[in-house]
Amino acid sequence: MTTYKNITVYCGSHFGNDGAFASLAARLGEALGKGGFHMIYGGGTVGLMGLAADAAMAAGGRVTGTTAVAGSLADAIREAYRLASGVQFENAYRRSDIGQRALQA
Repeated sequence: MTTYKNITVYCGSHFGNDGAFASLAARLGEALGKGGFHMIYGGGTVGLMGLAADAAMAAGGRVTGTTAVAGSLADAIREAYRLASGVQFENAYRRSDIGQRALQA
C-alpha cells in the first residue's frame, strides 16, 4: 500500500465572505502539521493560504510555497533542488508542473 505524505493545497489569498472558510483553512493546516504531512501550496502569506500555511508550521508541519516570477522551468527545477523549501516560477502553469514533479520525486 502506498502512503502519501505530500499534500497540495490551493485556496484563496483573501478570506472570502464566510468566516467558516478561514476556520476551515486554519483547521486543515493544523491537521496537516500534526499529521506529519508536507504541505505544498501557492506561497501566499495572506488570506486562506496564509492561514493554512501558518497553522501547518505552528503544528510542526513542513511547508513549501510556490510563487510565480520570471525564469525558465529548467531554472526553477534547479532552484527547487537547491533550496528544497520555497521556489518561484514563471507562471501558474509552470508552478503546477513543478509541483507534480516534486510529488513524483
